[in-house]
Amino acid sequence: MTPQQQQRIGRLQTEIAHLSSVLEEIVELKRSGDHAAALARVGSGAGRTATDEILEELRGIETIEQDLLAVQTEDARAKAVANERYQYALTLIGILLLGLSAWATILVRRALAAEAETRRMLQRTASSDEMTGLSNRRGFMDALHRSVARSSDGRKELAYAIFDIDRFKSINDTYGHAAGDAVIAEVARRAVATFRARDLVGRIGGEEFGVILPAANQAEAMEACARMRAAIEAEPIMIDGKSIGVTVSVGVSQLHREETVESLMARADHALYEAKNSGRNVVRLAA
Repeated sequence: MTPQQQQRIGRLQTEIAHLSSVLEEIVELKRSGDHAAALARVGSGAGRTATDEILEELRGIETIEQDLLAVQTEDARAKAVANERYQYALTLIGILLLGLSAWATILVRRALAAEAETRRMLQRTASSDEMTGLSNRRGFMDALHRSVARSSDGRKELAYAIFDIDRFKSINDTYGHAAGDAVIAEVARRAVATFRARDLVGRIGGEEFGVILPAANQAEAMEACARMRAAIEAEPIMIDGKSIGVTVSVGVSQLHREETVESLMARADHALYEAKNSGRNVVRLAA
């Protein structure tokens, strides 16, 4: 309640009290039987004047209330607008945070993918031969151990072959080490081209290669290695305009039940030794 309202209500109370006094006076004159005096009092206009004053104060109070209501309405509207803007701001901030979160998630995923790819590259580098692109000895031996572990119970056949380039030292001495490296790379390419996609060829020494032949019996392994030997011998390798005839000797071993990797490789090595001693450029099967 404002001071102006308090003043008007005070005056209103006074006017109501005055009107009440006039009415009580008229009623009392009426009760006493002095009708003429009562009528005269009514005719004097005292009650009408009090009533008019009361109505005037009520209109003034109403005006004040309307003004206050208008102010409150405007204040409420302003607060509603401010609240709406605040909600918009919160929504915008939420959208921005969501966008930042999504972007951060993308960055994290990219970083993880890059890290995984780097790890794979390092693993490939650690297990690959730079010259030929084949598995190096470390990568090949890991694969051979896994293959033997899967097949050592005898339920899955597995063959292993080892071959090297015949008289490779003579090639190096005659044509140089760069030519020798090129010969190794071409022998690797031809060998991979003749074996099945599931077979793994690896470079396990200077001019020495190993082959894992999963799900291959003795006859299949011998046939595949003979095909590889013939493909390498079929055409000379051209290095800087020079034709270099190349052959390989091969030793093959079939995995026995519960045999170890070391035993499997040792038998193939012995077969390779026999191939070398029998004139080279042949395939021999281990006992």
